[in-house]
Order: sequence, then C-alpha cells, then structure tokens
Amino acid sequence: MWLFISAFAWTHTYVNRTNTWIVAILMFAVSIWTMVTPVVRYANAVLAAWLFVSALAMFATAATVWNNVLVAVGVFILAFLPPASESQTRPPRSSHTPVNL
Repeated sequence: MWLFISAFAWTHTYVNRTNTWIVAILMFAVSIWTMVTPVVRYANAVLAAWLFVSALAMFATAATVWNNVLVAVGVFILAFLPPASESQTRPPRSSHTPVNL
C-alpha cells in the first residue's frame, strides 16, 4: 500500500509514477493470490527485481530511487519467506505405530 501512496506523495516523472503505481497494484494482487496459491509469492520477487532495476535505470529524484529500492529489497526478501502455514512447528511424530485390532 505504501508503494502506491508514494507514487503520488511527491514529484515523480510521468514514467516513474506510472511504473510505481502499476507495480504496487500488481504486488497487491499477487499478495492476495498468494493466500490461495502460496507458490505465486515468487511473482512478487520478480516484481521487486523489476522495481529495483527500474528505480536505478529511470531518471528519478533521490527520494523516489531510495524509496523504490528499499521497498524492492523488502518485498524481495519477504517473497522468499515460507507462508505462515508452512512455518508453524508441528509436533514430532511418534515412532509408535498403533495396531488396529
């Protein structure tokens, strides 16, 4: 949500503003989709990589570059964390096998 807001919070070039808000909406959509299909979270890593490269490659103010680079790094790292359902610890399995009579 911050990425979307930041696109309009200070002066951007037209291309930078458009890139930032479109990437923000795509990241939000991927995040929602990830709740149903966890493997889709890697799409956010791709979007983060694009945001990082585009922030450095496009003409932009220092504030825009820093903001987009920091958001990109954060999203990239978070995209590789396991979903909460996978990270919950499970009780150890017992070596005892019940016998059905």
